[in-house]
Amino acid sequence: PLTRVFVMVVALLMLLGLWLMLTRTRIGLVIQAALTHPEMVEALGHNVPRVFMLVFGSGCALAGLAGVIGGITFITEPS
Repeated sequence: PLTRVFVMVVALLMLLGLWLMLTRTRIGLVIQAALTHPEMVEALGHNVPRVFMLVFGSGCALAGLAGVIGGITFITEPS
């Protein structure tokens, strides 16, 4: 059905967007550096706990989007 194609297209767009953001932008470089060398990133003036909080919040937002889109296609029942 078309809803499954829609879910697949949205998932691919989210994957492409995340990949581009993490590899091509400054925020992606800060995130990658904060994961490997948090002390150096902090010394350069970035707030590492805030970076981690924003990454966690973005992950929660993506999970919410996946739930909304998946709820249209996959029926969830308690039984």
